[in-house]
Amino acid sequence: MDDFEGARLYNLFPERVVAVCLQRDVTQAEIDHAIGSIGARGINVLDADVMKDLREFICNELDRYMRNVIAPRNEVSLRLTMSWSSSARDEHIMRRNNSYVSGMFFLDADKNAEDVIEFFKPQDGGHLYIPTYSPNAANMPMCSIGTDKGYLFLFSSLLAHRATAKGTYIAFNTFPTGWIGDAGEPDSFWV
Repeated sequence: MDDFEGARLYNLFPERVVAVCLQRDVTQAEIDHAIGSIGARGINVLDADVMKDLREFICNELDRYMRNVIAPRNEVSLRLTMSWSSSARDEHIMRRNNSYVSGMFFLDADKNAEDVIEFFKPQDGGHLYIPTYSPNAANMPMCSIGTDKGYLFLFSSLLAHRATAKGTYIAFNTFPTGWIGDAGEPDSFWV
């Protein structure tokens, strides 16, 4: 991008994806519960007693994400609203409009295989795709991040994504609790 002599170039609104590793092995009981819950409707996988330690790890990382990425001025935190497990490759691209921060925790994945999460650049629906010899943050329509067993990924729920992993993972949504907007302003409220 050095060819913009005499011009200013702004990198606006970057997305943050955080990946953090669980500092222990995933237990067989956690894997069994997640696999047994695949396709089950109406349950939150992380609410089971066997998932207590994993849920605590995820909640701690959500708190850290909130402090370091969102950095709110007001008293606000994130709470898990729903969680489910999957082991299928997602063929469709999704956004979570009913969530603020989404996450995926991989119980098993192969970092040497094509197990990735694909994130897609926000589009307004009318953009043309022009291939490039020099991919960078300004011109890439998609970015892949490799997954591995025991890794948690946190990202904005509005960031379009899909998992191509063949392994088992737990996905979840969150919603803020506390002051939304600036406290005391007419458009603020407590959740």
